[in-house]
Amino acid sequence: MNLKTRLIKYCKDVINEKVIACLKYRQACKRLLSDFDREDKDDTFPYIFKPEMAERFLSFMVMFKHGKGALQGTPIIPTDYHVFVYGQLFGWINRNDGTLRFKKLYQQLGRKNGKSQLMGLIALYYACCMGEKSGEIYIAANVKAQTRHIYDCCVDFINNSPLKKAFTIKWDDSFGQKIIRHNKSSSVIVRLSRDEKSRDGQMASVGILDEYHESEDTNFRDMLAQSSKTRKSYLQTIITTAGMNLSSPCYVQEYSFITKLLDENNPIQDDTYLAIVAEVDINNSTEMITMENGRQIPTGEPIDVIGSKESILKANPVSGNSESFIKNILQETLDAKNIPDMYRTVMTKSYNVWMMNRPMGYMDMNRWKNCKVTTNQLTKIIKEHGDKCFIGFDLSAKLDLTSVSFIWPYLNNNTKKYAILSHSWIPHDKYIDNKDRVPYDKWKKDGYLSVTDGAVVDYTAVLSWIENFTNTNKINVAEYCLDPWGSAAVSTVLMNAGHTVVEVIQGLKTLAEPTKAFREAVYSQNVVHDNNPVLSWAVSNAVTRKDHNDNIMLDKSKATQRIDPIAATITAFTRALVVDLEPKGSFGVAFI
Repeated sequence: MNLKTRLIKYCKDVINEKVIACLKYRQACKRLLSDFDREDKDDTFPYIFKPEMAERFLSFMVMFKHGKGALQGTPIIPTDYHVFVYGQLFGWINRNDGTLRFKKLYQQLGRKNGKSQLMGLIALYYACCMGEKSGEIYIAANVKAQTRHIYDCCVDFINNSPLKKAFTIKWDDSFGQKIIRHNKSSSVIVRLSRDEKSRDGQMASVGILDEYHESEDTNFRDMLAQSSKTRKSYLQTIITTAGMNLSSPCYVQEYSFITKLLDENNPIQDDTYLAIVAEVDINNSTEMITMENGRQIPTGEPIDVIGSKESILKANPVSGNSESFIKNILQETLDAKNIPDMYRTVMTKSYNVWMMNRPMGYMDMNRWKNCKVTTNQLTKIIKEHGDKCFIGFDLSAKLDLTSVSFIWPYLNNNTKKYAILSHSWIPHDKYIDNKDRVPYDKWKKDGYLSVTDGAVVDYTAVLSWIENFTNTNKINVAEYCLDPWGSAAVSTVLMNAGHTVVEVIQGLKTLAEPTKAFREAVYSQNVVHDNNPVLSWAVSNAVTRKDHNDNIMLDKSKATQRIDPIAATITAFTRALVVDLEPKGSFGVAFI
């Protein structure tokens, strides 16, 4: 069976649950199958899969032996997991320049799955097999002691393999430490940590960040990425378990980003980022889940039974089939049952679950997707049934997006429904900087986003756009809905133009009921939208806060990325929710 056929079969087995895996792992399999389909059918897809490139790395693995554990001294035989991950990493090539497609690799695995060995193999492979002269491979961690795990694996591999004479391991004054040097290419493997003075002039070809969940900021990662800009081929790879700090960049930026990247219902896309997560599945919905056996799972709790073989396999795809490994995890789980601190450690390290006070997502994105209609269908509904429009604003304070949502309430079979359009603005400086890691350029090109001059959004341009849009489309605007804080100038302009302006105070008392009601309308498919990617991105970012009476509202302070478009939508919905409508007959809507 050739490699591509093996990968396709494996992905289908995972998706069809013949192989036990968590949701994100199944999503990664769907992504690979989709990429194979794009390679065959989409002439604009810039990547091609070359099995021989991947097989070269997998053959390289077999040259080395396990250095520890029950398999010590035996050759490293690639498992299905290794073939899946490293088959992609080394098999996908940019068809235009021949470089590897993936520039970034994120792996989140339970401990004792051979993470250090895998990173050691990548370091050695880049040093001696990628054809680059004077490559610099950095093994990076918060403290120098942490860098020894991967570095020592490299040393052990070299000393116990046919490549022993190909490398030199000795002190180097220019690096101020003992380094590994590949004699032919002069590529070096160097340890790098935050607790020592960094060396200037780095030109990283590979940056390996070990246990990234322990990092408090992105400075170290950014420094390595910045130093790689002159390299034709560069890889930044993050290897980590879950952690207990939901403010860490590993959780806030990487984990949150790849959660969207892997979700086929989310518009976020990055074809150069390979993301693999093996974890116990959590009920991330806003509702209690009832299983077939009657077991109820509250929001934020594990769906899998902790201690079951399924839960162990989901978080440990490499070691989870070992009877001795399972036995050890079960004993850990039993020991931690009544000790909270130990329980948190076992959950993060063995079951790979991010702990601490987990902010609750506002919307099930699959339910949101189910409300999507074509642009033509939405236009027809608005034209024929949308008599009154409510426009909600979310004005940026400084550098955020400014967003406006248009909501038309209408009746269908005596059921109140809502049609939604949205548009957003971003200041030019923020558009160029783009630390949000989203395709602002594509959204601008597709007409969902406008860019205003300067460092802050120009409200004059926003109001001009709205006036032109409403006049051109002959929209009957019932109310302009704004938060009174910071909107005095905009309100004055609208009122001087003869428009009705309604203040919608941004607090639990005003927004609790509309925030819940909007979600209920989505879940009941009483909302239609055109899958505006900026709005969908914001919906996926939104988290809620709750008071002691279970009242909820969107929480900007806990959202890791921008929620301005959905905040504008809730503001408009607050008024559209209470308007009375006259029946005009019924019609059907074909969702796509």
